Amino acid sequence: MPPEVLYGLGEPWLVGGAHPDFSWLPLAEHRVPPSADNLADLCFSACVKNLVSRGPCWDCQMLPRKYKQTNATSHFQHIGDLLDACRKANHGHGPLVLAHDAHMNHLKVTAFCMGVAATQLAADAASHPFWQLCSFHSRTSMPFWPFRQLTYGKHLLFVTVDAGHVQKAIARAGRTHIRKIQLGSFWAPRPSRLQGFSNVSLCQILAFFHDQ
Repeated sequence: MPPEVLYGLGEPWLVGGAHPDFSWLPLAEHRVPPSADNLADLCFSACVKNLVSRGPCWDCQMLPRKYKQTNATSHFQHIGDLLDACRKANHGHGPLVLAHDAHMNHLKVTAFCMGVAATQLAADAASHPFWQLCSFHSRTSMPFWPFRQLTYGKHLLFVTVDAGHVQKAIARAGRTHIRKIQLGSFWAPRPSRLQGFSNVSLCQILAFFHDQ
Protein backbone atom coordinates (compact mmCIF):
# COMPACT_ATOMS: atom_id res chain seq x y z
CA MET A 1 0.00 0.00 0.00
CA PRO A 2 1.34 3.50 -0.79
CA PRO A 3 2.47 5.67 2.13
CA GLU A 4 0.14 8.49 3.18
CA VAL A 5 0.31 11.42 5.59
CA LEU A 6 -2.25 11.41 8.40
CA TYR A 7 -3.32 14.75 9.92
CA GLY A 8 -5.56 15.60 12.87
CA LEU A 9 -3.69 13.75 15.64
CA GLY A 10 -1.38 16.50 16.79
CA GLU A 11 1.69 16.34 14.59
CA PRO A 12 1.32 14.74 11.14
CA TRP A 13 2.21 11.05 10.82
CA LEU A 14 3.45 8.98 7.92
CA VAL A 15 1.52 5.71 7.58
CA GLY A 16 1.60 2.84 5.12
CA GLY A 17 4.70 0.99 6.26
CA ALA A 18 4.79 -2.48 7.78
CA HIS A 19 4.21 -2.94 11.51
CA PRO A 20 5.95 -2.48 13.90
CA ASP A 21 8.91 -0.43 12.71
CA PHE A 22 7.44 1.55 9.80
CA SER A 23 3.67 1.73 10.38
CA TRP A 24 3.56 4.97 12.41
CA LEU A 25 6.31 7.49 11.74
CA PRO A 26 6.36 11.19 12.71
CA LEU A 27 6.56 13.17 9.48
CA ALA A 28 8.94 15.73 11.00
CA GLU A 29 11.58 13.01 11.41
CA HIS A 30 10.85 10.99 8.25
CA ARG A 31 10.45 13.28 5.26
CA VAL A 32 11.32 10.40 2.93
CA PRO A 33 8.75 7.56 2.73
CA PRO A 34 9.87 4.01 3.66
CA SER A 35 11.40 1.96 0.87
CA ALA A 36 9.24 -0.48 -1.06
CA ASP A 37 10.66 -3.36 0.99
CA ASN A 38 9.28 -1.78 4.17
CA LEU A 39 5.79 -0.93 2.89
CA ALA A 40 2.82 -3.01 4.02
CA ASP A 41 1.25 -5.49 1.61
CA LEU A 42 -1.93 -6.14 3.59
CA CYS A 43 -3.67 -5.20 6.82
CA PHE A 44 -4.81 -7.48 9.64
CA SER A 45 -8.05 -6.20 11.16
CA ALA A 46 -9.82 -7.45 14.29
CA CYS A 47 -13.33 -6.45 15.34
CA VAL A 48 -15.50 -7.04 18.40
CA LYS A 49 -19.29 -7.06 18.53
CA ASN A 50 -22.02 -7.60 21.09
CA LEU A 51 -23.93 -10.76 20.08
CA VAL A 52 -27.20 -9.79 21.75
CA SER A 53 -27.86 -6.79 19.51
CA ARG A 54 -27.41 -5.53 15.98
CA GLY A 55 -25.33 -2.71 17.30
CA PRO A 56 -22.03 -1.48 15.88
CA CYS A 57 -19.00 -3.61 15.14
CA TRP A 58 -15.90 -2.04 16.71
CA ASP A 59 -12.57 -2.29 14.95
CA CYS A 60 -10.16 -2.87 17.84
CA GLN A 61 -6.91 -3.51 15.99
CA MET A 62 -5.42 -2.86 12.55
CA LEU A 63 -1.87 -4.00 11.77
CA PRO A 64 -0.27 -3.30 8.38
CA ARG A 65 1.96 -6.23 7.48
CA LYS A 66 4.15 -7.86 4.88
CA TYR A 67 2.80 -11.04 3.28
CA LYS A 68 5.27 -13.36 5.02
CA GLN A 69 5.61 -11.43 8.26
CA THR A 70 3.58 -13.96 10.27
CA ASN A 71 2.79 -17.67 10.20
CA ALA A 72 0.25 -19.97 11.83
CA THR A 73 2.26 -20.27 15.05
CA SER A 74 2.79 -16.56 15.65
CA HIS A 75 -0.81 -15.87 14.59
CA PHE A 76 -2.04 -18.38 17.17
CA GLN A 77 -0.28 -16.38 19.87
CA HIS A 78 -1.52 -13.09 18.44
CA ILE A 79 -5.18 -14.18 18.42
CA GLY A 80 -4.72 -15.41 21.98
CA ASP A 81 -3.48 -11.94 22.95
CA LEU A 82 -6.60 -10.37 21.43
CA LEU A 83 -8.92 -12.82 23.18
CA ASP A 84 -7.15 -12.20 26.48
CA ALA A 85 -7.60 -8.44 26.03
CA CYS A 86 -11.32 -9.03 25.39
CA ARG A 87 -11.50 -11.16 28.53
CA LYS A 88 -9.90 -8.45 30.67
CA ALA A 89 -12.22 -5.78 29.25
CA ASN A 90 -15.27 -7.99 29.92
CA HIS A 91 -14.71 -8.60 33.65
CA GLY A 92 -12.98 -11.94 33.13
CA HIS A 93 -15.52 -13.43 30.73
CA GLY A 94 -14.12 -14.70 27.46
CA PRO A 95 -15.70 -14.12 24.04
CA LEU A 96 -18.37 -16.54 22.79
CA VAL A 97 -17.63 -16.74 19.06
CA LEU A 98 -14.49 -16.33 16.98
CA ALA A 99 -15.14 -15.72 13.28
CA HIS A 100 -12.43 -15.39 10.66
CA ASP A 101 -11.59 -16.15 7.06
CA ALA A 102 -9.95 -19.30 5.74
CA HIS A 103 -6.41 -17.94 5.45
CA MET A 104 -3.69 -20.46 6.26
CA ASN A 105 -2.52 -18.30 9.18
CA HIS A 106 -5.76 -19.23 10.97
CA LEU A 107 -5.05 -22.96 10.68
CA LYS A 108 -3.81 -23.52 14.24
CA VAL A 109 -6.48 -21.27 15.75
CA THR A 110 -9.23 -23.23 13.98
CA ALA A 111 -7.74 -26.63 14.78
CA PHE A 112 -7.29 -25.75 18.46
CA CYS A 113 -10.77 -24.28 18.87
CA MET A 114 -12.35 -27.34 17.23
CA GLY A 115 -10.44 -29.65 19.55
CA VAL A 116 -8.65 -31.56 16.81
CA ALA A 117 -5.11 -30.39 17.57
CA ALA A 118 -5.15 -29.75 21.31
CA THR A 119 -2.34 -32.24 21.94
CA GLN A 120 -0.14 -30.95 19.12
CA LEU A 121 -0.63 -27.34 20.25
CA ALA A 122 -0.36 -28.02 23.99
CA ALA A 123 3.10 -26.49 24.22
CA ASP A 124 2.01 -23.33 22.40
CA ALA A 125 -1.11 -23.03 24.55
CA ALA A 126 0.58 -23.75 27.89
CA SER A 127 2.63 -20.56 27.77
CA HIS A 128 -0.26 -18.26 26.87
CA PRO A 129 -2.49 -16.58 29.50
CA PHE A 130 -5.70 -17.18 27.53
CA TRP A 131 -5.19 -20.51 25.74
CA GLN A 132 -3.80 -22.24 28.84
CA LEU A 133 -7.11 -21.75 30.67
CA CYS A 134 -9.16 -23.39 27.94
CA SER A 135 -10.45 -26.96 28.26
CA PHE A 136 -12.03 -29.48 25.91
CA HIS A 137 -15.09 -31.71 26.29
CA SER A 138 -16.26 -34.59 24.12
CA ARG A 139 -20.03 -34.56 23.70
CA THR A 140 -20.39 -37.70 21.65
CA SER A 141 -18.86 -41.16 21.35
CA MET A 142 -19.37 -41.19 17.60
CA PRO A 143 -16.47 -43.02 15.90
CA PHE A 144 -14.21 -41.06 13.56
CA TRP A 145 -15.48 -37.80 15.06
CA PRO A 146 -12.38 -35.98 16.32
CA PHE A 147 -14.02 -32.69 17.27
CA ARG A 148 -14.41 -31.51 20.86
CA GLN A 149 -16.05 -28.48 22.40
CA LEU A 150 -13.78 -25.74 23.68
CA THR A 151 -14.65 -23.88 26.85
CA TYR A 152 -13.10 -20.95 28.60
CA GLY A 153 -14.19 -21.07 32.22
CA LYS A 154 -17.83 -22.13 32.15
CA HIS A 155 -18.60 -20.75 28.70
CA LEU A 156 -18.32 -22.37 25.30
CA LEU A 157 -16.13 -20.71 22.69
CA PHE A 158 -17.26 -21.37 19.13
CA VAL A 159 -15.15 -20.85 16.01
CA THR A 160 -16.48 -20.37 12.50
CA VAL A 161 -15.49 -19.15 9.07
CA ASP A 162 -17.67 -16.08 8.64
CA ALA A 163 -20.56 -16.07 6.19
CA GLY A 164 -18.97 -13.66 3.72
CA HIS A 165 -15.92 -15.85 3.26
CA VAL A 166 -18.08 -18.98 2.98
CA GLN A 167 -19.88 -17.32 0.06
CA LYS A 168 -16.54 -16.40 -1.48
CA ALA A 169 -15.41 -20.03 -1.18
CA ILE A 170 -18.63 -21.17 -2.88
CA ALA A 171 -17.95 -18.84 -5.78
CA ARG A 172 -14.38 -20.11 -6.07
CA ALA A 173 -15.57 -23.71 -6.03
CA GLY A 174 -18.20 -22.83 -8.62
CA ARG A 175 -15.51 -21.65 -11.01
CA THR A 176 -13.26 -24.70 -10.78
CA HIS A 177 -13.38 -27.85 -12.91
CA ILE A 178 -11.45 -30.15 -10.56
CA ARG A 179 -14.23 -30.95 -8.07
CA LYS A 180 -17.96 -31.57 -7.73
CA ILE A 181 -19.94 -29.33 -5.43
CA GLN A 182 -23.39 -29.83 -3.96
CA LEU A 183 -25.75 -27.10 -2.77
CA GLY A 184 -29.01 -28.52 -1.52
CA SER A 185 -30.06 -31.24 -3.97
CA PHE A 186 -28.11 -29.76 -6.89
CA TRP A 187 -24.88 -31.46 -7.97
CA ALA A 188 -22.58 -29.51 -10.23
CA PRO A 189 -19.90 -31.56 -12.01
CA ARG A 190 -17.39 -29.35 -13.77
CA PRO A 191 -19.47 -26.27 -12.85
CA SER A 192 -17.03 -23.88 -14.46
CA ARG A 193 -18.52 -24.91 -17.79
CA LEU A 194 -22.07 -24.10 -16.73
CA GLN A 195 -23.51 -20.67 -17.51
CA GLY A 196 -20.03 -19.29 -18.16
CA PHE A 197 -19.08 -19.36 -14.46
CA SER A 198 -15.54 -18.28 -15.10
CA ASN A 199 -16.76 -14.84 -16.16
CA VAL A 200 -19.67 -14.18 -13.78
CA SER A 201 -19.88 -12.55 -10.38
CA LEU A 202 -20.49 -14.08 -6.98
CA CYS A 203 -24.09 -12.83 -6.95
CA GLN A 204 -24.81 -14.47 -10.29
CA ILE A 205 -23.38 -17.80 -9.14
CA LEU A 206 -25.41 -17.79 -5.92
CA ALA A 207 -28.56 -16.82 -7.85
CA PHE A 208 -27.95 -19.71 -10.24
CA PHE A 209 -27.74 -22.27 -7.44
CA HIS A 210 -30.71 -20.73 -5.66
CA ASP A 211 -32.92 -21.23 -8.73
CA GLN A 212 -32.09 -24.92 -9.19
